[in-house]
Amino acid sequence: MKVLRTIPMFFPVVTGPGKQAFEVSLQLEKRGVSSPVVTSDFEVRSIPKNEIVQGVSISRLRSFGGVMQYRIVPSIFTRLLKEDFDILHAHNYRNMLTDCGFITSRIKSKPFILQPHGGLVGYKKFVSGFFGIPYRVHDLVTLKSVARKADTVIVSTIQEYREAVEFGVEESKISVIPAGINLGLYDKVPCKKSPNKRILFVGRISRDRNLEQILYAFKEVVKEVKDSELVIIGDEVKRSFASYRGYMLELKNLANDLHIHDYVKFVGPIYGEDLIKVYKSSHVFVYTSKYENFGQTILEAAASRLPIISTPVGVARDIIEDSTAGYLVGFNPKELSDKLISLLNDEKKIKDFGENARKIAENYSWEIIIERYIELYDKLLEEK
Repeated sequence: MKVLRTIPMFFPVVTGPGKQAFEVSLQLEKRGVSSPVVTSDFEVRSIPKNEIVQGVSISRLRSFGGVMQYRIVPSIFTRLLKEDFDILHAHNYRNMLTDCGFITSRIKSKPFILQPHGGLVGYKKFVSGFFGIPYRVHDLVTLKSVARKADTVIVSTIQEYREAVEFGVEESKISVIPAGINLGLYDKVPCKKSPNKRILFVGRISRDRNLEQILYAFKEVVKEVKDSELVIIGDEVKRSFASYRGYMLELKNLANDLHIHDYVKFVGPIYGEDLIKVYKSSHVFVYTSKYENFGQTILEAAASRLPIISTPVGVARDIIEDSTAGYLVGFNPKELSDKLISLLNDEKKIKDFGENARKIAENYSWEIIIERYIELYDKLLEEK
């Protein structure tokens, strides 16, 4: 079996969809299933056009300007027509690679899978008014056919399942397969807690992540919890073409205005084992995003045995739905500060919640998740 994967941006650019697509291909290759990746050279012009990373073949095609993620990749259609594959699995929606992948799969009578990573209606959380026109124009011109006529649409949560139905995808064509995690990486790193009561946020820094709520809540935490600190890990990014930079500076200025700057650390991006060490040194993970189709760092926190306090987005609903691994909170700094203060002052609950979070994370191990992909691929080939 050969599953050809397309995605507009890929390794070494770090994005949630890119990390997930790479891991799926990696796990498939380990099981003898060929799964090369065709992507663009957007933001990675200096990287080799063709290379093999941990057994995954990556081809980067030249890209040019465009709107949103819709980069112009002139050679993509010709390249896909030349490729010999059994299934075409396209990641992200509203991009040239996905559109050409859909057309190619139909020409070759091969199964086509779309994995939109929250891209069907999620844009409405980031852009509105005039800035939403390019998204709506794409849907009008294509009649949403790439999503509606795909053989399967893979979503990662029940929330995203509902969004796909709202977009017009037949329920029978939707498969819920969450992102996976390599639990072994977390078990290798020893747990060494910070001497301070550490609250942790990890994620790309953008306005929709709503970090002001964390800062306002933390102002109250400092008053009630001795030796508390807030660590914010991540780099500022634009989540849409309509967003603008300067958010990180705004957050730092807000920390100064709230007189909590001495207790807040803006660390920047950290990856790999170094990031796992920070997870394991912390006491509580907090996440206040306004929208997530999944939220990989929430799962990473659970794998690190961290209690989680989050707004009801993405996988947070699934992990802490019954309040045994953390708390769901609204977009309210007072509610968040109350939960943080209560939890940080209860060592037993921190430990119990953390252990429960880890048990739930075990359901997301790649050993389990990749089998669901393979079952889906086998089913599609049988039906063809």
